[in-house]
Amino acid sequence: MSGANCSELEKCMCTMIQTFRKYSGDDADKKTLDKRELRKMLKAELPNFVPKDPQKLESFMTSLDCSGDEKVDFVEFACAVATLTSLCYELLDSCSKE
Repeated sequence: MSGANCSELEKCMCTMIQTFRKYSGDDADKKTLDKRELRKMLKAELPNFVPKDPQKLESFMTSLDCSGDEKVDFVEFACAVATLTSLCYELLDSCSKE
């Protein structure tokens, strides 16, 4: 998909895919993020949305692993980003009504 022909939403989708691939490529399994890759990605790409406390961060990362396989695949990653986006939308919506 050429960036010049993409809508803003399509560009965002491509950015999500590129971001996942950027961090999932550190080991032999390119289709998942292990805990080290996930921690690195969360701290770099979502620093304002993840817990700073190491125990809370570990708990947050565990909650993203819906399958329980100790890895986060793209579907789990996309669901997490969508959930965070929904929470931001609700927060901004409630702030605008005040």
